[in-house]
Amino acid sequence: GVWWVPGYIAALAAIFLITKLTKAEEARRKIPFAGMGGALMLIAMSVPLGFIPLHFSMAVLTGIVVGPGLGFIIVFVVNLILAFLGHGGFTVVGLNTLLMGAEVFVGVSVFRLLAARFHPVPRAVLAAAAAIFVSVALMIGLVTAAVGPEAVYHHGHHEFHWSALTGWSALFALLLVGIVLEAAVTGAVIGYILKVRPRLIESSQRIISRKEEDYEAGTD
Repeated sequence: GVWWVPGYIAALAAIFLITKLTKAEEARRKIPFAGMGGALMLIAMSVPLGFIPLHFSMAVLTGIVVGPGLGFIIVFVVNLILAFLGHGGFTVVGLNTLLMGAEVFVGVSVFRLLAARFHPVPRAVLAAAAAIFVSVALMIGLVTAAVGPEAVYHHGHHEFHWSALTGWSALFALLLVGIVLEAAVTGAVIGYILKVRPRLIESSQRIISRKEEDYEAGTD
């Protein structure tokens, strides 16, 4: 119950730091894309995936397009709007922002690190898969820390149960399906953006251009 207070404090502190470090001109230039990314995330997070215990967030996709800093802020705004609409409580907005914000930063970092090795589409797939996996692991760790491992595993009983093992295996399989689906959708959208507006994928272009400039400077 007390975790929501430090969650809000950490999320708002991160947003304050991001706004201080973000150049005003760059932020203004990305506002239209930030709005589209926020709308996409809002729709994706409002639609349940049925039996899969995840919903699409498109957080990594948004981070790739607008950058991790603005992506983090968008995550906070979207979670706040969803709370107003009755999708989750206001107390978990801060924690959800931190979890999904970590997903944004991990995804964009992986996407940029793989710039010299892969085409943007497989990079986006790998980045989304890695980021969602990290986010889910952090969520499980947070829930375990909040309610205690006994409440998560066997409800306080330490006996070994095949039914419990089967249940966790099924849950893991469903989570894996959800991760693969969102990673595939992220890659498909990045592929479409590359066809119609390739300049939106700015992060990879900046890294590639720097490497090309360094190479040309070294050959002169």
